[in-house]
Amino acid sequence: MSWNKIKYKQAANTFIKNGFNATQTIRTIEPKQKPHSARVTGTRMLASVAFQNAVAEQLDKAGMTDEYLDSHLKSIISQKEKLSPKLNAIIHANTLKRRLPKDTAEHKHLHLKLDTSKQVYEEIEKINAKLSALGGAS
Repeated sequence: MSWNKIKYKQAANTFIKNGFNATQTIRTIEPKQKPHSARVTGTRMLASVAFQNAVAEQLDKAGMTDEYLDSHLKSIISQKEKLSPKLNAIIHANTLKRRLPKDTAEHKHLHLKLDTSKQVYEEIEKINAKLSALGGAS
């Protein structure tokens, strides 16, 4: 893809407005693309460091700064109800900002094995430790 910085910024805004749907983003900014082509282009767009930086910049401007995400993660650790959707949202936002690896075994483990609140808290502690190691959480 030979996009310039302005095109990546436009794509990032559209991506966020489209609920983080890459295919729909491409169909919106390049309406002549066929569905299959839009999926391929969307996949390439998601892999682009320039696009990832543009998304992170837009999330920061919208108030989803690293500090905001970290404070909400710490808040989730202290809660006992409906942890999974909240935790998944924090993980997704951190992944979009390239603060966590995109696809890890921990994500799969997180979805498959958290049967008790003790396991949830242990997993949150692992994630918090990884954020600290990346310089994201204090």
